[in-house]
This record gives sequence, structure tokens and C-alpha cells, in this order.
Amino acid sequence: MPKRRWGKKPGRGAWERFVARIALMASLALVVSAGGWWFSPGGPVSAHTRETALVHTQAPRRRARALGVMTSTRATVSPSSRRSQALTRVSRLRRGHGKRRTAQGDRRDSADLGVHAASRAVSSGSGPIVVEFSQPIKTPHLAAWRITPGIAGRWKALTPRTYAFTPSAPFGFGPGATVRLVIPAGERGPVSVAGATLERAVSLTWQTPSGSILRLQELLAEEGYLPVAFSPDKPPNPRTLASEVQALYQPPGGHFVWKYPNLPSQLKALWTVGSMNVITEGALMQFQRAQGMDPNGMLTPSVWRALILDRLRGKTSPYPYTYIWVTETEPETLELWVDNKLVLKTLCNTGIPQSPTELGTYPIYERLPFQVMQGVNPWGQPYADPVHWINYFYGGDAVHGFVRAAYGFPQSLGCVEVPVSVAPLIYQTVHYGTLVTVNPVGVPVAPGR
Repeated sequence: MPKRRWGKKPGRGAWERFVARIALMASLALVVSAGGWWFSPGGPVSAHTRETALVHTQAPRRRARALGVMTSTRATVSPSSRRSQALTRVSRLRRGHGKRRTAQGDRRDSADLGVHAASRAVSSGSGPIVVEFSQPIKTPHLAAWRITPGIAGRWKALTPRTYAFTPSAPFGFGPGATVRLVIPAGERGPVSVAGATLERAVSLTWQTPSGSILRLQELLAEEGYLPVAFSPDKPPNPRTLASEVQALYQPPGGHFVWKYPNLPSQLKALWTVGSMNVITEGALMQFQRAQGMDPNGMLTPSVWRALILDRLRGKTSPYPYTYIWVTETEPETLELWVDNKLVLKTLCNTGIPQSPTELGTYPIYERLPFQVMQGVNPWGQPYADPVHWINYFYGGDAVHGFVRAAYGFPQSLGCVEVPVSVAPLIYQTVHYGTLVTVNPVGVPVAPGR
């Protein structure tokens, strides 16, 4: 009888060995599937790795359900995996992702709410200005919004996300105005339907369109500040604030005519209809001075408003039209003209070749009855001279009185010097914005003759 080997049954042979191998492979597969959550080739699996494994295990099942197929495999999550997922969610909330819980319930992060100017182009000084939010607004808290310049007006919700402010008065913000709106952050500011607020205060800016230079010239001419008169092509509309505001952007048609026949051709050549020029600038400075404003020649909403109000009230310039005509043809002379009449002609001194007087036409921008002029002459010597009745027209160049032994030829460091005896008359006659023309050698002594 043959001997039996350990582990084998008689009569089985190869079939028994095949079954044993199948059983061993099944056992190993069970061990691997049960221990795969706890072991990996590199050692123990971290919480993050387990969470990733869970995601990959569940993902095919979610896709299968989307296709209408129910899978038979169901993954389980260990307690440590649940803790890892909770920590991950907290970390995401701290970084501003997802949603967070507040006393008001679920709510998006405040950074999710944004606002911008719906349009930077304002149709007129009367607005409106429009803002648009990224989410529908539940409570805007409009009383906390701040607009400058601060004028009366009304906010209106155009849509749940869009608000517009329209000034109450026809003039509104005025031409060439910079409009700023500050919307506060947090609960003091707008709150969206989802409960979101602005993370920080927002400042928005608009620029209203500039008024027409043509209309500026028409108003200055009608109010007597220019050497030209304006005649409209058709009878003007009734003088109302609304019609005057509209004319700032759509001026009526018409034509200009010179009021004074003896104006020099050099001065007339400086006039251009519809564009800013030195004649218009000088007239604007005169108007500003008459209003008690800074005579800087700058067009601001307050200047436009004053021009309109003076026209509605029928007010005209309190000054005559004056200008100063200087020629460097020797003997050098200065002429003072008032409403086309020569009221003064005197010898004067202009700048020496090393420090000449600026040639051209400029408006008087500063006036002082007395000043000690200080500086250094072209030879390096300092000076400090008492000067009376000063009218600055270009940088440091001014018409003023100064004592000299003689007049009629270049002696100054750039100023137009006149005898002290006539300087007060010039000072009392001219005003801010009066044009001073300094002509080179060869120009006639008196204009228009």
C-alpha cells in the first residue's frame, strides 16, 4: 500500500490542489479589502488619504445613480474619516469658501457682495447716477450712503440689484462736477437677500459733462463782460432755471458782433467762437471777481450757477471794459482804454534785454497796492525795492508805479513801470481779468489808429 503524504486526500490529486488555491486567493482578497483602509505600502494611511479614498470610492456610485443604475457596493466611513471631513469643512470656511452660519442663518461671505458704477457717463449735471450690486438687495440702508457734493435728491430702486439717485433741482450737480458716493460696509450698509454685506466701504466717482464754452461766451457777452455782443438767431425761450440748465449743454444759435470799432486787430485776432481764449478767460476772471470768487479763470459748477442766476435776475457787469496796450517802440508808452475810450497815455519802461518783458496778451491775475519786490538781478546782485499799485499779468511781470529819473526805454527786470503819479489811476480803473498787451518794437503806439 502506498504511503499518504500529509495534507492530501487519496483519490483527489490535481483537483484538490486547484480548489485549495482558489480558497487561498479568496482569503487574501478579503484580507486586503478589509485592511485597505488601515494599511498602505508606505505605512499607516493619514486622515486626508482616507478621505480621498472615500471620495474616489463614492464617486463611481454617484455617477452610476445619475445614469439610473444602482450599484451593489456600499462604502463605509470610519469615525476618524468623519472627524477628518469635519476639520476640512471648518478649514474651508475659515478660508472664506462655502457658507458660514450666523445669527441670521446661512449666509454667503461678505466678500461675495460687490458694487460698481453702472455707467461713468452722466447725461447731464442733473444725473442720474446709477449703482449696481452683484446680488439682489433686501435692505439698502440708503440713509447711510453719502454723496458729495451734498445736494437734495432721491434714491430709487430700478431693479432689485440697481439703484439710481436723481437730484431734486434742475441744476443738479452742475457741469464739470466730480460726484463721489461712499457706501458703508457691514450691517450699516446694504444687505443682500442672501444676507451678504460689503466687506469694506466702497467709494464710487462720476464726472458730469462739461458745459459748452459757446454758452459761456453767450452768457458773458449778454452780461457785459466781453467786448462783443451776442444776438440769438430766434427769440429766446422764457427764462427759467430748467431752460437755462438745458442751454448749458445745448446752447442756442446766434452770432457775435464787436462792440468797439477801435479795438486793435491784434486783440480781435485772439477771439474764437466756441473755444476758450484769452479774451474769454479775462472776462471769466472779471465775472468771478464780481461774484467774490477766486478769479482763477476755472469753470466750476458754482461759476455756472452764478452765471445762470445773474442772467435770470438781469444782472450785468459792474465794471467797464478795460484793457492796457503797451508798445516797446521808443519812446515806450502805455495806453489805458475804457469802453473804447483812451483815458490815459503815459511813458513807461519795459524789461532790459537780459530780463525782457513777456510779449503777448495776458489777463491781470493778482493786484496789490504795495509790495517789496525781492530777487537777484542778472549780475547776481540781490535787490529789495518798494513798489506801489501792482497789477501782475504774467508770472512776475506786472504793471506798477516805480520812481525813475526818466521813462520811455527799457530799464526794468521785466515789469512795465509807470510814473508813481499815474499808477493809482491805472490801479483804480483796471480789475482782475483786464487784458494787458505788450507789443514788440514796430507796433503802432495807439490801437486802431
